[in-house]
Amino acid sequence: MNVRIFLYIIPFLLVACSTGPKPIEYGADKCDFCRMTIVDVQHAAEVVTTKGKVFKFDAIECMVRYVGEHDQESFASFWVNNYPQTTVW
Repeated sequence: MNVRIFLYIIPFLLVACSTGPKPIEYGADKCDFCRMTIVDVQHAAEVVTTKGKVFKFDAIECMVRYVGEHDQESFASFWVNNYPQTTVW
């Protein structure tokens, strides 16, 4: 019984520790720097911390300014949308 519970919990823990980008809800999510609604798919960006928290931005410039104001060692990865292929980070 305990093994079965353990096997159900493992996938959730792995997903929770992911350091990749999260989907942006365009028209609903706000930029974590300027607080504007993220609507432009081509300029969206994200930063993932070493603890897995994701910060979303409406433009690369906002991401750069946000990172400049914080401890850069706490960031694990930086993501920007591919301009011609907006579905690719």
